[in-house]
Amino acid sequence: MEPIIAPAHVSYNRATLTAGLATLFANLPLLIYGLYVNIFLREDLVTVILIVTIIGTLRNILQIFLRIPLGELSQIIGRKPLIIMGHFSYTLALFLMSLATDWILVFLSTAFIGLGMSCYWPAIFGYLGDIDIERMGESQGRIFRQSDIGSIIGSIFAFFLLDSLNFSLSELFGSIALISAISGIVTILILPESLAKENRKNVDNIPSALLISWFSMIGSLREMSRTNQLWQVYFFHFILAFIEFTTSYFVPLIIVSKGYTNPDVSAIWLWSLVLVFWIKPYLGRLTDRFDFVSAMTVSLFLLCVTVISYVFIENFILLIVAYILTNSTILTAYIAANGETARRAPKEYRGVALGVFGVYVSLGRTTSTIVLGPIWEFFNLTVVFVFSALLVFCLILILRVLINKSNSKSLMYKPLYLRLGAK
Repeated sequence: MEPIIAPAHVSYNRATLTAGLATLFANLPLLIYGLYVNIFLREDLVTVILIVTIIGTLRNILQIFLRIPLGELSQIIGRKPLIIMGHFSYTLALFLMSLATDWILVFLSTAFIGLGMSCYWPAIFGYLGDIDIERMGESQGRIFRQSDIGSIIGSIFAFFLLDSLNFSLSELFGSIALISAISGIVTILILPESLAKENRKNVDNIPSALLISWFSMIGSLREMSRTNQLWQVYFFHFILAFIEFTTSYFVPLIIVSKGYTNPDVSAIWLWSLVLVFWIKPYLGRLTDRFDFVSAMTVSLFLLCVTVISYVFIENFILLIVAYILTNSTILTAYIAANGETARRAPKEYRGVALGVFGVYVSLGRTTSTIVLGPIWEFFNLTVVFVFSALLVFCLILILRVLINKSNSKSLMYKPLYLRLGAK
């Protein structure tokens, strides 16, 4: 399959390199936000758990309503403008965090994080699908590996600024926002557009097309879920997003609750990223070689075990090991789901399919905060981790049964020669 690159017909290697660099730059502010927003709210601003839960839910709720229209927009005007918009939304979010003296500015900052994720992720995965759909897993492995460099740099910056220079979290947010603004300008200069004009969706009026897309969101969800049994991919990823948000949202808090400091959170994240950095491209290739359902099932089961382990681990080294397993399993599952979505979706609807994909991700994360927030309020973090792991374990078993029934039913109605061929 020939790569679909426009307008300069750049090579596959160059396109994945620049996409990886763009993700490296964008991941820096997103990492700092994810690591420290809850600690900042609870420790610095002394915000009650209810407000922390509402703020955590906000970015996911926004994505439910924005991912499909913005995925549609990337199909109309190209991927690059949405990637740039997402990056600068993250930058503005960190700048607002640096000014926050109460939870209201953090709430606004979180809204920009939700907007940025809605712009960035459907566009970047559509970008990779445009380049070479048959190497989607490898492409994701490459850009995630490069994005990890951004996470490593961000962790080093955070540890140095917090530990050596005794920066406050507000000062950390401001410093990263400045770096992010500069790197965003670099992204504008180096990133080529991937979607050729002849492959874009032609519309007479873009605002009207986006309004139609937004009002027809439920229909898009239903239609894309039925296309080539994409519902299997979407529901697997709903489950993944549920437990992935548990780790990103609560793990920094449980580490601090064990007596570790803010710099320790960065150090644990840094060491886990450095050690897993070299295997990430192979995780992408692995998902290209094995069937989607098996890759997702194994990854999610391992993730359940890892989540429960956080409750019992006190040792610094073992926390790093747990983070390594968490990162590896989440990445493997994400690569498998993203690639399978791009493969099953018709080319002209790939942007919409990835937008729908993002909606399911946001639904999973929103459900996670809505369900686990009250448990945190009335019980403790230990109950949060054990409950989420056991719930996901049960959901995986149920989904596997539904998929087996669906596949059997599909085979039953095929012509005889196709059924024999399938065997």
